[in-house]
Amino acid sequence: MRSLGMSTNVLNRLVFNQPVDNFITDMLKELITLSEITVGKPALCALLEVIRSDVGEDVKVSVDELLRQIREELKKQQPPSGIWKCLHTLDEHSGSVESVAISPDGQTLINSGNFEAADGNIKLWDVSTGKLKRTLAQGLSNFGFFSLAISPDGNTLAIGQYGAVKLWNFHTGEELNILWAGHARQVNSLAFSSDGQFLVAGCSLSDINIWDWRNQNLLRTINQTSDWIGFVTSLVLKVLWCVAISPNGQVIASGGENLPLALWNFDSGTIWRTLPKSKAKVCSVAFSPDGQILASGSQDNTIRIWNIHTGDLLYTFNHSGEVNCVAFSPDGKTLVSADNAGIIKVWRVFI
Repeated sequence: MRSLGMSTNVLNRLVFNQPVDNFITDMLKELITLSEITVGKPALCALLEVIRSDVGEDVKVSVDELLRQIREELKKQQPPSGIWKCLHTLDEHSGSVESVAISPDGQTLINSGNFEAADGNIKLWDVSTGKLKRTLAQGLSNFGFFSLAISPDGNTLAIGQYGAVKLWNFHTGEELNILWAGHARQVNSLAFSSDGQFLVAGCSLSDINIWDWRNQNLLRTINQTSDWIGFVTSLVLKVLWCVAISPNGQVIASGGENLPLALWNFDSGTIWRTLPKSKAKVCSVAFSPDGQILASGSQDNTIRIWNIHTGDLLYTFNHSGEVNCVAFSPDGKTLVSADNAGIIKVWRVFI
């Protein structure tokens, strides 16, 4: 089953000591959720191909027909691009907005800045009205907030700084812990897995660190620079700016300067797809809650919406400046973007 792309998390969810019919049903559901394991090959099709190799010619004909029907149906199910319209423009930041997130209840927009210690480097906004609710992280000790992410339960805020990730109580603003190990230079991007188990941290030297954050345990690093030549190359030419993790926990997206817009297998740490990108650096990425599309923000002031299963570009629209960050609401119908001039835009999709 691992050859079909099933990770340890998926295998742990399957109940093996149950009737065969129930087990097969559960396994098929997991394979459908998993979607592709390699470019152009859904996991369900991979299973059917394994079955096909061990049956007679008469059954192979039926399997081939089923494979054809599945592939035809997948072509029909491309997610709609819709029409994205700007609902609010928020411009109360005096400096660059480095990162944005939306609370799990969809009510609060959170964003971080770099050098606004006087009035707070973290601002909380009402999504529906665009009004500022409160600020956090005031004072001289809170310079340099490059990234943020909020845990799925809405209780913990992770903040990326130079060489470390700080964990805060979202409700009280109290600092809880600091994750030090493995962060080369600044932590440009953060993302929690949808089950809250992992925290993914993208560092400027292109390393992607995966944390068991509750136990302050660095589990592994993807794309780690292994020698001094690679270190210097990353330092000077290749800067990782953004990471995101898919809702099913199977895929990590990353982008940066002179780096591909890449989709990584979470377990193996290998790239299974790269998406076409412009010459401009990719500054931000975010998965939709259903995992069907990826939003990317670029230095050329554009936001692009991608079908991650086909690699197709679905829609492109313009922000007012270099798009430092993007984030989806829990229902997938609202997208927030922010730029290096301190402008935040709230977009709504109309299908």
